[in-house]
Amino acid sequence: MNIIFLGMPMSGKTTIGKIVAEKLHFTFSDTDELIGEKNNISIGKIIEQYGEEYFRQYEQELIKDYISTDSHVISIGGGAVNMKTKEMIKRYRYRVWLKCPIKRLMGRYEPNKQERPLLYNTNNIKRELETSLSERMPFYTECANIVINSYNSPPDDLADEVLLNINEKN
Repeated sequence: MNIIFLGMPMSGKTTIGKIVAEKLHFTFSDTDELIGEKNNISIGKIIEQYGEEYFRQYEQELIKDYISTDSHVISIGGGAVNMKTKEMIKRYRYRVWLKCPIKRLMGRYEPNKQERPLLYNTNNIKRELETSLSERMPFYTECANIVINSYNSPPDDLADEVLLNINEKN
């Protein structure tokens, strides 16, 4: 069994994914962390130096690499769910979309400006988030088989909700 977390950046994918992995005694990976470690620089610097396409290609390869990995939870970037990756993502057993309102995301993004270069290349963060979400939502909707509202509960409660949904699907 493998689990993939998708959703907008800062929606809680890494936090909740780590807790779920720990509770299941699974391995956890975050594509942003893996890409940063492999390149030995931050995601912001990777995009700045090599471009977004390089970063997205790397994400796509990681999504593909972990499809057949059992007992694994992976968190992917918000823009990683797209036309090129949706069929790969659907091959994961459980695909958890963590939904979070724009207002909450804006509050979470503020302390992370350096790590979110694609978002901060604008003068209107709210509009950029709304645009990104509207472009990504059809892919999230198509790919997810578990949808969790991630904005109002403690991380442990959200992880338990994910696990409850997984148990109901078994």
